[in-house]
Amino acid sequence: MSYLASSRTEKRNSKLGLSRRTVGIITPLAVGALIMGTASTCSDSGTPGSDSTPPKIYILKWNGSPATGRGSQATINSGGQFTIDSNWLGESKADIRVYADDDQGSKWAKVTGNVAGAKCSSLPDSHSVTYQAPGLLSGNFNPQPPQQDAPSGSVRQSFSFHLDDLIEKKTSCGEHKYANMTEKREFFASSGTWTITAEAENCCGGRSTATFTIIVPSQ
Repeated sequence: MSYLASSRTEKRNSKLGLSRRTVGIITPLAVGALIMGTASTCSDSGTPGSDSTPPKIYILKWNGSPATGRGSQATINSGGQFTIDSNWLGESKADIRVYADDDQGSKWAKVTGNVAGAKCSSLPDSHSVTYQAPGLLSGNFNPQPPQQDAPSGSVRQSFSFHLDDLIEKKTSCGEHKYANMTEKREFFASSGTWTITAEAENCCGGRSTATFTIIVPSQ
């Protein structure tokens, strides 16, 4: 399946449930993956013979705050930077997603994330004790390949990666044992400066790399 629309604006609108023109339908499985998964894909179609434009990679996120609620949606292009309240992270709040789109379809995409200047703490133990790192650390979340690459001989309309949970809960600062601890524990970032890197390849070898900066201030 491929879009007949000539602009990526119409493709972005399709993700938001607005009008779109497609051939056939996207299967329920693909729709469910796009809504629920950390990394998700749209349905695949046959690989075109050529594509002179590499995939476009961008972030969509909702403006707003715990006090004001969800505002307008913003598009962040490669090289962009924004600040997000840690209390605003979440699918029903900021809903930060990286998209890799291509008019003719993409074969694969992946996302990595690193944090610097991070305030980190351990998860609560069996006694509900949490340890705070005495200084700022660096860390990363696990690289996010797509849940499913496009099958051989086909491409996918787009790839999507949900970042809120990765930033809020799954950016590891490594294992540490400080003076007041009885054993080494893994620490996770709650604030800092994340560098997000995304890569994608279209049907015919055209590749794109995009970087974004996300700042989560310390509470």
